[in-house]
Amino acid sequence: MLPPRKRLLQVTTTYVRSFRQTPPQRRTIAGLSRQIPEQVKLNQVTVQLHSSPSATSSSSLKKEAIKLISKNLRVPNTHDAAVILASKNLTSWLDDDEFISKLLSSTTTASSSSSSRSLKIITAAVDQVPRYDRNGVFAPGEGISIFPVNESSVLLPDSLEKSSNNTKKPSLEFTIASLGFNGPLHVTVPLANTLFQNGKTHVLAASEWTQTQNEEGWSMKQKTEKVTQIINLPPFGTTVLDQQELGSLLSTSLIPLTIPRKIIAGLGNILRLVEGDSTEPTPASKELESIIPLLLKKRKEIPSFQEQSKQGGPIGVWALIIPKEVSSAVSIHDKYVPPINVKSYKSSGEWELAQVTSPYVGRLLSWGCQLRKILSGGGGWGTKQGLLSLDPETTFNSEEGNEDEDLESFIRSFKAEETNSGIVTPGSYVQFFAEGIYPRAYGQRAFHSRSSAYVLGTASEEEEGNQVQQRVGGDGSSWQVHTGLFGAVSCQGIYVETDTPEHLAKTKIDAPGTYVVMVPALPVAIKYEEDYMSVEEAARLKKLEDEERKNRIE
Repeated sequence: MLPPRKRLLQVTTTYVRSFRQTPPQRRTIAGLSRQIPEQVKLNQVTVQLHSSPSATSSSSLKKEAIKLISKNLRVPNTHDAAVILASKNLTSWLDDDEFISKLLSSTTTASSSSSSRSLKIITAAVDQVPRYDRNGVFAPGEGISIFPVNESSVLLPDSLEKSSNNTKKPSLEFTIASLGFNGPLHVTVPLANTLFQNGKTHVLAASEWTQTQNEEGWSMKQKTEKVTQIINLPPFGTTVLDQQELGSLLSTSLIPLTIPRKIIAGLGNILRLVEGDSTEPTPASKELESIIPLLLKKRKEIPSFQEQSKQGGPIGVWALIIPKEVSSAVSIHDKYVPPINVKSYKSSGEWELAQVTSPYVGRLLSWGCQLRKILSGGGGWGTKQGLLSLDPETTFNSEEGNEDEDLESFIRSFKAEETNSGIVTPGSYVQFFAEGIYPRAYGQRAFHSRSSAYVLGTASEEEEGNQVQQRVGGDGSSWQVHTGLFGAVSCQGIYVETDTPEHLAKTKIDAPGTYVVMVPALPVAIKYEEDYMSVEEAARLKKLEDEERKNRIE
């Protein structure tokens, strides 16, 4: 048993111990012990486009994509629906009935009876689809993500869809029935703006396709344009015997810049004063003004970073708002991830720190904390010195629907009362984070690309524009397949909400490279130990584990 220590993170113990005690073939997601049984069927697939859609013949790309998908995906006869998501540069493919028909024909078996088989197809254009990069990290990509489902249990009706009072914005809402420690989870992913692709603000449709014994292929019978769609993500597996419950994890590239600081003064979404090292009030941006220039300077000295353009800035900063009741419950003074040490900076340090930060931030978000991007601030003088403006948005509702909530939250902030809208409340805590970057050739893999996963994440607009490279796969193909992977990536951010009375959480997540990941969970919930391990100790043991794995491979 490890003795308790100051500034230690509870989750880190599970992170390291479960990783070391779990066989290599059963490890996944930042080292957390998640069993991936071999019998779990990979019933979803994502194909990633390597070359630009405009640089290659559309017909040849479609033919190649269908061939690759058919080798890695079958729509069981027990399934009567499917969800097809495409990155917005492939929006036109979703309106191509011939392409959809050939795709269905290649992934289904021909009807053996005189009666026709019917499939309901949900098609939607999202900013990007998820993929794995060379380090096993989730990243945005151009491509198609396909998920065969049962309509009755997965494609849930929206009571407001046909209502004249429906003010919802175009989006997909993914729900998970149970996540153990924090109950149901709802993740809203905004649809892509496809105005410059097809003249429409978005693409989301439900179509009915049929296949009979005497017909070749599938034919569309009807199609309905939609604004929203609720998708209930089911357990993995095709039968009751091999179904596995879902476990949810957060993967992020964020790294802490500061320790948690008590909020002394602020109003609305403006953070003014925090508690300094001497417990005296200090301008909110003062600590950031000293550490960010040093971090950027250290990054410029490392020539091997993968994201070269991010080395010199600008740098995005997020504030993790920790309500008073949460900080008291988790003893935030003793259980946080220490900030990056820029004085002893090394190229792999940001990557290693991000791996430890992910479970820490994920756990706090599930307890009702909120992640807020800093929109502006810093500098100034007099009463305006050090002010920071935080993103006030928390939900993906219409602006009209948020006015009453914003006014109520603003009034409550005067009384230093807690609110779920992210209004700055004196007495709460704030910890600042920045997007981490890692070396181009760093060999440590964070995820196992052979396991099943539902992935909903975020990317920057810069990533959206630059991620398609003019190259082809090692086999000459323009595509790369990621079996078992399904999901969507938004450049506008995703919106996460839980509705359990114990942990009511509602937050917007727009830090690039942050993903809500759902994987097959262990039959029993992960037990969080009572003893703790320092981040330095965790990193040391993780390094030993990597060396042991490398020696086994060699």
